[in-house]
Amino acid sequence: MYGCNLFMWKGTRINYNFIFEFQPSTSLKYRDAFLIGTTFMTSVVAAMVIHLLLRASGFSPNHVDAIPGILLLIFIFVLICPFDIFYRPTRYCFIRIIRNIVCSPFYKVLMVDFFMADQLTSQIPLMRHMESTTCYFLAGSFKTHRYETCNSGRLYRELAYVISFLPYYWRAMQCARRWFDESDPNHLANMGKYVSAMVAAGARITYARQENHLWLGLVLVTSVFATVYQLYWDFRQGLGNSQL
Repeated sequence: MYGCNLFMWKGTRINYNFIFEFQPSTSLKYRDAFLIGTTFMTSVVAAMVIHLLLRASGFSPNHVDAIPGILLLIFIFVLICPFDIFYRPTRYCFIRIIRNIVCSPFYKVLMVDFFMADQLTSQIPLMRHMESTTCYFLAGSFKTHRYETCNSGRLYRELAYVISFLPYYWRAMQCARRWFDESDPNHLANMGKYVSAMVAAGARITYARQENHLWLGLVLVTSVFATVYQLYWDFRQGLGNSQL
């Protein structure tokens, strides 16, 4: 999708390097983004095929099921690799942006920072899967195939809350920082949008643990309020920007 964005921006002559403050000499072109995405997906499919072939050949599941973890470690190594290969400027720029998002109140918010933070608010299911995957390997479940370790318990429930809140919290902190820097009350109103999303997400998670009429009512109220708030704010900002 990022490659599609780059393709459309280039076709419409939008100077995205200037907007995001990228270095034109090292920023990704749309062909680079498509190449990276294709490489990742080819690696994942190849790992799946190798996994199935080894299982069909009678290899021990304890060893074969470590293949996805090995692939994940390879991806992490490529991301932090210090050598000037595999688009190092882009990799380090990505790490720097994630650092700025995590420490939102302490860094001046740039366009690329809240652009990426907005993407993260749509990736909560992915982050939940990453949490389960990390637990699956760190707890050794791939050896014992006992999945209850990562699917139950108080720690698991608490992490579910944290992961569901974090992207909205980071985005809210960015709005707070922009209000502090620019003294524009619109940023506070925008922050309210993400706070309402946090409350709605918390109510939904709690209802999944405690299914009763009280929490069902809270889920409906908080979800409707958050949806109306977000739609009103987005349409209001969109119409305001179009008039400008």
